[in-house]
Amino acid sequence: NNCRIGRHLMNMHLPKHITLLLIVLFSSAIALKAQPIPAPQITCVATNEQTGDVSISWDLPTVQPCGGFIEYVILGGLTPTGPFNLVATITNQTTATFSHVGANATVVDWYYKMYMRQNCPGAPVDTSAVIGEQVLYTPTINYVTVLPDNTVEINWQQSPNTAPDGFEVQFVEPGTGLRSTIDSVLGASATTFIDVTGSPETGSIEYYVQAYDNCNNTSGPNPTHSTINLASTINSCAQEVTVSFTPYIGWPADSIQNYDLLVTLDGNQVGLVDLGNSFAAAGGPYSYVYDIAGLVGDSLTFTVTANHINGLFSSNSNVEGLRLNALRSTAFNYIKSANIEVNGTVELEWLADTAADLSYFLIKRGLDSLTLEVIDTVAVAPGGVSFENAYTDLTADANEQRGSLYYQIETLDTCGFTTNSAIAKTIFLTANFNDKTGDNELEWTNYEQERIILLNSTPYRFISTTVLVPIETFIPDTLSYLDPVATAISSDGSFCYRIQSEYQFRVNDLRYSRTLVTHSNTQCVDLPPVIYIPNAFVPGGTVNDNFKPVLLFPVEEYEFRIYDRWGKELFGTEDIIGGWDGSFNGEKQPTGGYVYFVRVKTVEGRVEERRGVVALIR
Repeated sequence: NNCRIGRHLMNMHLPKHITLLLIVLFSSAIALKAQPIPAPQITCVATNEQTGDVSISWDLPTVQPCGGFIEYVILGGLTPTGPFNLVATITNQTTATFSHVGANATVVDWYYKMYMRQNCPGAPVDTSAVIGEQVLYTPTINYVTVLPDNTVEINWQQSPNTAPDGFEVQFVEPGTGLRSTIDSVLGASATTFIDVTGSPETGSIEYYVQAYDNCNNTSGPNPTHSTINLASTINSCAQEVTVSFTPYIGWPADSIQNYDLLVTLDGNQVGLVDLGNSFAAAGGPYSYVYDIAGLVGDSLTFTVTANHINGLFSSNSNVEGLRLNALRSTAFNYIKSANIEVNGTVELEWLADTAADLSYFLIKRGLDSLTLEVIDTVAVAPGGVSFENAYTDLTADANEQRGSLYYQIETLDTCGFTTNSAIAKTIFLTANFNDKTGDNELEWTNYEQERIILLNSTPYRFISTTVLVPIETFIPDTLSYLDPVATAISSDGSFCYRIQSEYQFRVNDLRYSRTLVTHSNTQCVDLPPVIYIPNAFVPGGTVNDNFKPVLLFPVEEYEFRIYDRWGKELFGTEDIIGGWDGSFNGEKQPTGGYVYFVRVKTVEGRVEERRGVVALIR
């Protein structure tokens, strides 16, 4: 262009010295107006911590119109003041990044500057500022603590400068040691993050915090902090809870003032135990046995807190909750009834503590209160203990015993502890026939059992195997009765009895009250066979016209014979309805006395014989 202008001036036919002066002045003016070639401004210098390579980024400069783009030139040095050597040239105008491979920047520090070349001869060239990798402040974790909802709060010290664009919160994957990023927190002034993804109740979690900037620079790794993980096991039999926990990791051991164990029951604090700091020197995991004997409630929780010696920081473990299923030995065990059935079996009823951890009921029986033996074991149903329980003692054979039966219920809980009820004593009845008075003499004992009030006793007489009729009701002090049966008619000569006692069973602390009845053994009295024989009869008369014995019971064998005074048999039969009409071979016998003989065998096998004289009257 300058040449074209010079030729144009020369063609104007000006004097030579004037033309040369104008050309020089014009060229100087053009030179004074030339703009410097701008430098690319480096925006980021970041080191790949794995390879040591350096990534350089810059803003694209505006190319001056004085000439075309040639290249970007990157210079590098190991100090901010150089010397700087050529690192690379970039010939693509739109390229804005470069990777300095082999820089080994994890070992040495690099500093870079850049300029741009254009086809503008004589134009000045600007060089960028010297830029090195930004050194970020490594955050110091103050504490990590588990919050009541089992999320984790991570807290670190505020950055002393505003260089970071934010922080990455990471955790160490158990078993691999690899770090994984949970989330990022924007802002250089951020100091807290809540981790809602972790599970501190399943194990201790190890956390890192790193600062980062928009050039992908990160701070160096800081010491990790690990949460306290707490687990507990309950020993119902020993009535204690063993609390095991991992130590807090992150503070120096001598910075831990103490560990506290907080215990709550149904949301209310019931214990705060200072565990001291001796755990720190013993290695982990640590454990403590907490006594829960006497605690009554449902939900029991434990939390361990590590307290820093500076009094500012503390770290809580996860909240360990469990049901308070400490052993509940039976609080009560009351026999309600020991009732003898008609067939001699005994029906037992008792009340049991439904809150108790019972495994079995042991049924105990004896002939006195000192020699009770276990006759059966009844397992508690899977659904738990019933308040009202029953058992039938099929082996009692109470009707054949010669005294009362004594019963006791023993409970066996899941830890092998036993609790005995009070003893119940059945009613024992004796019955005997007094052949002098013709009475059945009944005597019985009172029913004995804890927490009862006897109301009355009633003897019952059987009129069939299933039908009983009450005889009379007596006050509890009456324990005997005479039943006149000499003239009573029995189908088989046997009279059976049973005593029924009415009583009130009351357990005030359970607000339980019932009016109940219990029965004695069944006692039978076999009277001697009743044989009525008339002393005279009138053949052909209106009354006693036929002579025969009258039996008031069934017999298995029967023999009836009549003899005259010389011993001659005049009549004989084995038919119970047969009788003598006063004749022999069709001839009427004269008035006088005749000898009879009666022999019977009852259905029970008892043999009775009668001999005597009957008067025949005509």
